[in-house]
Amino acid sequence: MRRKLIGVVAVIALLSSTSAFAAQPYLGLKFGAMNPDSSNLDPAWNVGVNLGWRIPNYDYFAIEGELTTSLLSGDVKSTNDDWTVSNVAAYGVFRAGSPKVMFKGKLGLGYWDLRVDDGPDDDGVDLTAGVGVDIALGGGLLEIEYTQIEPDLAFITAGFVFGFF
Repeated sequence: MRRKLIGVVAVIALLSSTSAFAAQPYLGLKFGAMNPDSSNLDPAWNVGVNLGWRIPNYDYFAIEGELTTSLLSGDVKSTNDDWTVSNVAAYGVFRAGSPKVMFKGKLGLGYWDLRVDDGPDDDGVDLTAGVGVDIALGGGLLEIEYTQIEPDLAFITAGFVFGFF
């Protein structure tokens, strides 16, 4: 588990150290529901941060690193336990549209770590993908996203991206 996390963090660090991307960085904050594909689990509520770099001369493309963790745990209905999940991921991002409203698509690799009180924990590295809408607002972007973290876990978020323009 620790080796997987170190690997994903190393990829993000490598991307962030590339001087070509440093010219156009942006920072995003997000909050949303981690929705498991299980009727036995209620959603957990996560907060997160993402750091991105717009690729010079290709304004529609970016690289993003994301880190989230549970702020409010979800309930395990059958056992009265709680569950939480944290994830770290690196994405290639494509945005298209007008300066006021943009479509966002992202594809990457992520590590997730799900913890259950008094129960079996689970973690893994998976291909992760998401879609969203960015709306220009006050010098940044209001961002609404749906991200499939792993086959049985979706993350629905609202957030704000600073420094995009």
